[in-house]
Order: sequence, then structure tokens, then C-alpha cells
Amino acid sequence: MVFFVLIFTLPTQARTNWIKKDLCKKEKVKIDLCKHVGKNIYRYIPAAKKSFNIGKVEGVIFLKKGQNKGTNYKRAAKETGHYVLMNDTGDIKNLIPVFPDKSISFR
Repeated sequence: MVFFVLIFTLPTQARTNWIKKDLCKKEKVKIDLCKHVGKNIYRYIPAAKKSFNIGKVEGVIFLKKGQNKGTNYKRAAKETGHYVLMNDTGDIKNLIPVFPDKSISFR
């Protein structure tokens, strides 16, 4: 019985370690998005006619359409391509992949 309780009380980590998959650190091929690492990500909201800071760029990864983006719940990538890793909470272990579409800018 005690063994059974210990199994359910141990913390589990289902998150993906994106830092190990960061292409800017491991690839020899130059990726254009790598120049934005360390900058802030801004998303333009048309209704507010303003850009809002949503986090900091920590790296770049490549995802295929339909691949799990590795957040706390299963969320498939909508596009195939390079995604920037956004750090919105200050926790390097909790990065969110963001596809840089027209509403995204870097400063």
C-alpha cells in the first residue's frame, strides 16, 4: 500500500526539453530567426491597434504540421517550419513554441 501511494505522489515531468532541441546552438546552417534570440516577441492585436509584449525569444526549433508542440497539454503544430521558443513566465523549462506569422514582430 505504501509503495502504491509513493508512485502517485512523485512529481512527473511530461514537458519537452526544448533547449536541447534549439537549432541556433547546434546547427551549422544559418537560420534567419536565430538573430532574434534574446529579443522580445510582440503580437499585434488589430482590435486594440497595438502590439503587446508576449515574452522573450530563447531559441528556434523545427516542427512538422501535426507534431505535438510539447506544452502541458497536447497541441498540434498548425504549420511546418521554424518556430521560436517563447519564454513568457521566466521559467526556462516552460517554453512555448510560437510560429512567426504576420502578427508577430521582434524588438
